[in-house]
This record gives sequence, structure tokens and C-alpha cells, in this order.
Amino acid sequence: MALTDPIEPVAKPAPRRPQALAGRAEGLVHVATPNGHRAIYQALLSERLGLARSTGTIGPRRAWMLLRARNLVFATLDDQPLGFFAVALARAVARRRTVALMLRPQACFEASRPNSHARRLAFAALRRVPGIAVLTIVPFAVRACYAQVATGWLHDPQSWDGFGLGGAGHWPATPLSETVRAMAGGRAVLAALGTVTPIKGLARLLSMVDRDPACADRFVVVIAGRVAPECRPLVRALQRRGALVFDRFVTDRELASLYGIARFVWCCYQPRYDQASGVFGRAVQAGAIPIVRDGSVIADLARAMGWPHLPVAWDRPAPLGAVLEAAPSTAPGPSDARITALAQQGLRTIARSLGP
Repeated sequence: MALTDPIEPVAKPAPRRPQALAGRAEGLVHVATPNGHRAIYQALLSERLGLARSTGTIGPRRAWMLLRARNLVFATLDDQPLGFFAVALARAVARRRTVALMLRPQACFEASRPNSHARRLAFAALRRVPGIAVLTIVPFAVRACYAQVATGWLHDPQSWDGFGLGGAGHWPATPLSETVRAMAGGRAVLAALGTVTPIKGLARLLSMVDRDPACADRFVVVIAGRVAPECRPLVRALQRRGALVFDRFVTDRELASLYGIARFVWCCYQPRYDQASGVFGRAVQAGAIPIVRDGSVIADLARAMGWPHLPVAWDRPAPLGAVLEAAPSTAPGPSDARITALAQQGLRTIARSLGP
């Protein structure tokens, strides 16, 4: 199965409609809350598809607004699945199409979850209802079982949302990235970006550093993002071993600038976090090499895409230097054509699901 379609011209998106007109708009992009990646997905799809935005819990008034919309896209259904089911089924009865992104399809297959079997049966039944399209952000070629609960797939929008703010070769420079560049002193940068929580796997990174203390002469670890209290001892230990730590809120522009100078990006997360990753998607956009947990969804995705990556065995991690030195001599680098191809595949899939 091809993971991208041939590149075709994309029509200029229709102008964004103001939120005040959401109830009368021809189409809506809905999220339950505006936090984190939800707002990113909503803004991207609203702009690219020319749809208005809807944000909030699905109560009677909002449900009626969503029901009336000519086209409806749930930027994520995971936050309020019951509300999604109710609205999508009502719209199907009214012969109106609904499209939804499913960010965590693995929740339908995890035996440890008490409701996983019921969830799987519900989505398996829903995928047979005409006019309802549930799309995963992981290709079926990577996880074939997802085809049991979804009608199609697209690549994670965070791998094609133009996060570089200027196209290939034009990732911004910021005082933060220039500080890191200067402190790196020519060493290759391994960036661990975003909020630091236990699932990010930095305990594994520490064990890899401890297996090769001299790697700090060749590589520098950069940790940028708020650090959860329970992770601070771990981060301080990495800092004592030479890591550069910026424990604070990091703006999108600063994050983009760090992706732009990183040769490697840490994506080796705990096994309980086995799903698509926005950090991985941004690494692909920047042309960096992700470090991934062997056997994870994103490791298999990178392999299916033919994307250079460095897999790490979770139970027996190798010394960090040995892992990084196994990388290709040059990173892929950013590519507007690659980002465009991923974007066109995703937008085309949504447009086809919405119908004429």
C-alpha cells in the first residue's frame, strides 16, 4: 500500500469563516477542548478545508449546530466519543456526512483497558454506517488491525502542517536556538522537545548516556519544555552529564527553531505510549533523524515511509554514542515536496470522505 499519493496541485483554500457564523457555515471543524494538538489540528483543517471552527462540549445546543452543518469534521473524536457517536449517527439519518480523526485507535485493542472490547465492537459497527468516515492518523500498512475500526487513514497532520513557518530550508532562528548552537560548539544536537513527563522515556535516555559518558564530546542532548515535578531528578541527572536544559514554556517559534538545528530528535517513548507522535511528525518535516523504540508504531511508520530512524531496544538499550553513530552520514533535510505530498494525501482523503 502506498503511503503517499502522487503530488497534484491543491486548490487555494476558501477563506476562513468567522466563528460567529459557525451555526450557518457550510462546514465545521469541531474539537471538545482547545488544548495542545487539538487546537493545532482544528486550525490546520479549518484553514486548509475552508471550514469554520466549533469548540466546546457537545450539549443540546452545540449538537444541534453540528447536526445542521453541511459538512462536519471532528478534528479528534477521542475526547468525547459518545458525543461523536450521537452526532454522527443523527447526521447519517439526515443523510449528512461526518468525518472524524481517531488519534488513539490502539485503545480498541489493549486488553488492559476494561472497555477496549466494547469500544472495538462499537467502532467496527459504526464503520459500516454510510456517511460516517473514521480516519486514523497511522496508515493501515503500519497497523492492519486499525482497518477493523476505521474507514481510512491519513498521515498525522503534525507531519505536514508547515510547522517550519517558512518552508524547507527556512526554519526560523531564535535566541534560544542560537544559544544552543553556540553551546553545542559543533557537536550534533539530540533534541528532546515538549513537556517532559515519564512517558517521554528520558529514563531510558539517561541509561544510554551512562553506558557511554564520552558521547558528550560528540553529541549534545537538549531538553526544552516544561518538566513535570516527578521528572526533575531525572532531568537534573542528565544536566549533570552535559545536557542543556530549558525547563520553561517554549513557544512554537522556539520549538521550530530547535527542530531546525537538531540532527536527532528523541521519540523513544514508553511502551504504554504507542501511537502517532507530533514530535515524530515535526522531525520528519525538519528532515531530522528520530530515535524511536523498536517495534513501536512510529518505528514501524518510519520503516514503512523509508524514513531514516534509529531504533532502540527498550529492554536492552545500547550506549548512546553507538546508536547515534549508526545514523546515515547526512540527515534527509527538510523538503517542501515531501510535506506537500503528505498534506495532499491527507486533505484528499478527508475531501473524498466528505463527498461532493
